[in-house]
Amino acid sequence: MKRLLATLLFATLALCACDKAADKGATPASSAGTPDAAATAAVPASASSNEAATAALNASEPPLPDLGQFQIVSVLLGNGVDAGHVVLADTRTLAAQQPIYASVLSVGAHQGLKISADWIAPDGHSFAKSEQSVVPDSDLATTFKVENPAGWPVGDYQVRIALNGHTVRTESFTVQ
Repeated sequence: MKRLLATLLFATLALCACDKAADKGATPASSAGTPDAAATAAVPASASSNEAATAALNASEPPLPDLGQFQIVSVLLGNGVDAGHVVLADTRTLAAQQPIYASVLSVGAHQGLKISADWIAPDGHSFAKSEQSVVPDSDLATTFKVENPAGWPVGDYQVRIALNGHTVRTESFTVQ
């Protein structure tokens, strides 16, 4: 399990390094209030709308804490997790009758943060929010879960990942 997580994190970081090298000389659209390149490497094609939503939220939230070497490298979504509680198969199309998991993969040490997940329904309302305190000293997977025994209504959802109350990622997904 640890080997799989380490391999996944290494591959994500390698892709980030390639993206940074390819982006040299390109002018970024706007970096104010948006995550850094490493945090957006595994974002799906709808990244620009997710980044705009994240930037809009940041205006009314506490400032991003000093993260030092800590960074989120990926958010995995799926209907199942492995023995280490990490999403098995990352997908943005999820089954209505199953629980939904979000695994936040991060690297780097930090003296302490609160990572939270705010789940947003198709109508734009938050239906669940949970928070976990972490003191990472290396690679870390922080996983959140929501369940609906009656099944999830079909539609487009979001999960907003925040550090100490400051949204750093907005991931969109569809329930079918």
